[in-house]
Amino acid sequence: MGKKVGYCRLSRDEDKKNYSSIEEQIQMINDYASSINEKIDEFYIDDNVSGYLFNRPNFNRMLDELYAGNISTIYAKDLSRIGRKNGRVLTLIDDIKEMGKNLVLVKELGGTLNIKENNDDCLGITTWYNERLVRDVSNKVKSSLHSKQKNGTAITNGSFGYYKNPLNRTELLIDDEGKAIVKLIFDLYVNKLYGFQRIANYLNEMGYKTPSKWRAEIYNKIGRTYQNRVSDRWISSTVGRILEDDAYIGNFRTHKTERITIHGKAKRMDKDLNHVFKKHHEAIIDKELFNKAQQLIKSRSESQALYYKRNSRNYIFRGLLKCGNCGATMSGITRVRSYRKDYKPKQCYVCTNARKRSFCKTYNNIREDYVLDQFKVLLKEISKSYKDVIKKIELDDKDYNSKKEKERIERQIERNKAEYKLIIEQRIKALVGITDEEKVLVEKTYNQMENQIVTKIKKLEEYKKNIKTIDKKKLKYDLKDNLEIFKQIIDGKDLNPNIIGKVLDKAYINGNNIEFKLKMNIDEILK
Repeated sequence: MGKKVGYCRLSRDEDKKNYSSIEEQIQMINDYASSINEKIDEFYIDDNVSGYLFNRPNFNRMLDELYAGNISTIYAKDLSRIGRKNGRVLTLIDDIKEMGKNLVLVKELGGTLNIKENNDDCLGITTWYNERLVRDVSNKVKSSLHSKQKNGTAITNGSFGYYKNPLNRTELLIDDEGKAIVKLIFDLYVNKLYGFQRIANYLNEMGYKTPSKWRAEIYNKIGRTYQNRVSDRWISSTVGRILEDDAYIGNFRTHKTERITIHGKAKRMDKDLNHVFKKHHEAIIDKELFNKAQQLIKSRSESQALYYKRNSRNYIFRGLLKCGNCGATMSGITRVRSYRKDYKPKQCYVCTNARKRSFCKTYNNIREDYVLDQFKVLLKEISKSYKDVIKKIELDDKDYNSKKEKERIERQIERNKAEYKLIIEQRIKALVGITDEEKVLVEKTYNQMENQIVTKIKKLEEYKKNIKTIDKKKLKYDLKDNLEIFKQIIDGKDLNPNIIGKVLDKAYINGNNIEFKLKMNIDEILK
């Protein structure tokens, strides 16, 4: 028979009010189950999780049990609790029906909707509407946010040393303890000429609170919960951010980051796109001291190299090195420390963001000869194993990656085709017994849904065409070709970005630590 389970979800911040809402969903489901002489065996609850995301811990656990045949019926308040992504929800409903299981929505379409009874004529519009609602809310929130940013409303927490006035959320107040640390940092940098790292070391030795630890305590004082990670140690990049932050002279910046997609990562905006409000709040540092700090930062940055010559130099790792701290490309520079005729300039790579003095404060840099030496060590080790692998290649093993990828894409295409079929079926059902005016709206809605799914299918089929199957002869040739390139790099003959790029995809630099990513999956090759 299988278990009868309830699923509840809420996407707002976790607090007592929201928890009672979860309890209300549980109560609705229990009341309905009692009315039909049924009993819920288990509840799966995802609190503070968006329905737009389908990677939900307890939702996934419930689906594992469903597909394993351990669940017969799922009860939920309404369809939006199951999810707000149109195609995924329709596919799940179709799976439930094919397995002979049931989904009961106790408060859907003005009553109770039982999937097994097939009274789902308007489900397509319902799922589409639920998804559109998330997008509309997201756009409204973004629009409201931009409006507040443009008029200078303090919607952020403020920089280290500042906190929001609990009685007036648009006002920033100074914390005396944070203020003292900020003043100390500027004094150590400008007057005592300490560097970023030396200042961080000094603050750690003296036991000064880090910004995250300070903010966690501030939150506690004003009755809020600090949910970010708390660090006990100062680092150089934190010191650099404080020294370059013009909030300490009374400026307030908004629109510093922006999310392009729903639940996507926030993208840092160029400073030119920020909204800046001068004399917004009380300053901690006077302008003269702040300007001296900026001049010193600039001069120290420029003194890292006497001059750069990029166009006339052959940077053999050009475009292949990434900063391990921020992910930016490492650009080539030629460092000249002397003008002697016998002096050989050193070719290096520096984080692009660090050179621009933007959000990467590490000034991550490394010498080219050091990168090459480490790369040679790796290639020598791989070469030894390659020679053995070439002798015992088996085609099926080597076709695995490409076959697996094709199978994955084919499954996606089939899933999208199934969604398309469901949408067509829902369209036909939705058009029955409605007025001409309602038909116009239904047709328009379903046209949008169908166009979206058709576009997805076309893109997946195009991608599938470009997946190439590696045959036995070609793989052997590729391995031998790689060995020749390895030998050329190890010997250091006629090296350039094209030669290096044949085997190296990217290398991530963290100080003197390098993580090389080759174009061929070495682990798979060496199995």
